Amino acid sequence: MKLTFLGANHEVTGSCTLLEAAGQRYLIDCGMEQGKDVYENQPIPVAPGEIDGVLATHAHSDHMGGFDTVISDPDITVKRAYLKPYRPDNIRSKEKRQWDNQEVYDQMVQALNARGAEIVSEIPTQAFPFGDFTIRFLNTEDNVMYTTSENVAKSQASGLEIVGKDKLFKILDLTTTVNLYYSKLDGFSYLPQGAETPVIGDTDESFAWNVRMIANLSLPWGVSLQGTGNYNSKQLMAQGHREPNYSVDLGLRKSFLSDKLTLSINARDLLDSRKFRTVTAGDGFWQDSENWRGGRRVGFTLTYNFGNMNKKKDKSKSRSEEPDMFDME
Repeated sequence: MKLTFLGANHEVTGSCTLLEAAGQRYLIDCGMEQGKDVYENQPIPVAPGEIDGVLATHAHSDHMGGFDTVISDPDITVKRAYLKPYRPDNIRSKEKRQWDNQEVYDQMVQALNARGAEIVSEIPTQAFPFGDFTIRFLNTEDNVMYTTSENVAKSQASGLEIVGKDKLFKILDLTTTVNLYYSKLDGFSYLPQGAETPVIGDTDESFAWNVRMIANLSLPWGVSLQGTGNYNSKQLMAQGHREPNYSVDLGLRKSFLSDKLTLSINARDLLDSRKFRTVTAGDGFWQDSENWRGGRRVGFTLTYNFGNMNKKKDKSKSRSEEPDMFDME
């Protein structure tokens, strides 16, 4: 089985996924891109006439707004479409104002009817054959998979924090913080509301650590440079674990006109690695999910101080104390 993500990869809108298995091809969603176009959607990588079916997950423009164009293409023959009936009561008022949900749904139905494609409105609740595989839809009324956060288990943790500060060559300040800790997760049995089978987890324990390093570099001509690096090891959580993650930030500040004018440049997540991947498993399911905070970003800030903005000296502080660097958080 092969999944190809043609849209909504690293962004929200333009959802489009091609599922291929045993010589059959299904297109899951085909949405329009809305708002800022961060990544360009890829063309459908199959020859005309090779799409066996389409599935629209829900009536939003960014999930089904492009289906009418695909279905109406004379070189493409869609044999079957899985499309639940449109229910206005399931659409929130905000969505009705921002998106043409009814319109895109009607356009897709009209295109399917014009091409004589079969419309399956009653989504099967049981698994059905798909080549050498079987498919089971979990978003039907009788078979729903819920994901939520609950405090289902007791845990204990103990650890040690080590902080080290160094000054090198009179221009480089290093601050390193290391956290070492042992954690234990008790076994649990939790029955969600409306469920017949409890969620069960075994007792587990692990050792984890994280490190954060901040480097401040003072350069000539009123230039200051700051770098921040973070690393978090694998962490234990109920029903699974969180994979290791890391990130690097960089900032630069330059002062002009006797410190009245300041230019700051902040580069967040230089390696595009600030992602949180979790792996969870239980009776009848296994899930690998990844969340991230928008990728690398660069920001510019220009500040000008009018009048007498000089700080009064605090006699309680040492004369040798360095001024605070700009905040990277």
